[in-house]
Amino acid sequence: MNRVPYLDLEAQYHAFRTEVLSALEEICESSRFAQGPATSDFEAQFGSYCGVDHCVIEDAAQAHGAKYRGKRVGQFGRIACFSFYPSKNLGAYGEGGALITNDASIAHRARSLRDHAQSQKYFHDEIGYNYRMDSFQAAVLSIKLKHLDAWNAARVERASSYTKLLEGSSYKMPANVSDSECVWHCYVIETRQRDRVRSALQDAGIQTAVHYPLPIHRQKAYAHLEYKSGDLPVTEALCEHCLSLPIYPELSKEKISRVTSILLDLEKSLTLQA
Repeated sequence: MNRVPYLDLEAQYHAFRTEVLSALEEICESSRFAQGPATSDFEAQFGSYCGVDHCVIEDAAQAHGAKYRGKRVGQFGRIACFSFYPSKNLGAYGEGGALITNDASIAHRARSLRDHAQSQKYFHDEIGYNYRMDSFQAAVLSIKLKHLDAWNAARVERASSYTKLLEGSSYKMPANVSDSECVWHCYVIETRQRDRVRSALQDAGIQTAVHYPLPIHRQKAYAHLEYKSGDLPVTEALCEHCLSLPIYPELSKEKISRVTSILLDLEKSLTLQA
């Protein structure tokens, strides 16, 4: 079966395997595994890429390289956060994230808090955290950052192909906002037959994802807020209807065509059964 994975990190890795292994070997030889030069180098590179003065490695969210009205996302507030989870557009080979800001005082405090709030080694001004990202992740991210714009452009092309091939169908597709440049971390369609469609795609060897099956207000952790089913109908409907299709820079046109062909065939089948 010609399988279509939801994400193919192996294909991405093989494109610059030699460079990654060389960088990791260099870190092993130096033994600077935590908060070493690789980390500070990446902080400077990613801060420059985002157009801000300070980058502090922590754990955060997504939209690397996206733009709004010509400016990169991350420049509109005092602080912006990014995730480097492996599946993100700019993903590490483990956990990580970044806080970016133009406020030197915020950057200074964030750097302190991520390392147990030490003013100097073993002296703590307040209760901090262990949010240090290791040098391996910083080295990998520095290499990947050089490819990010090209990867994002490839994602734009893949999203455009999905939209064109599914045009006129009953599937609701994501909007393309004129003054924004989306980097398509996900390509999410909506269908009332989501679970049946997902199951059929899975049977055909096509992986999909659901972001997310249970909304926050209905999670057990927030039961004390006493929300009931139906209190947030739009949120609940999206959780029932959304389906994320495979999208990544290495995804071929042939695989996109296969995914959309099956979706359109399913649409006809489900219409006949209705």
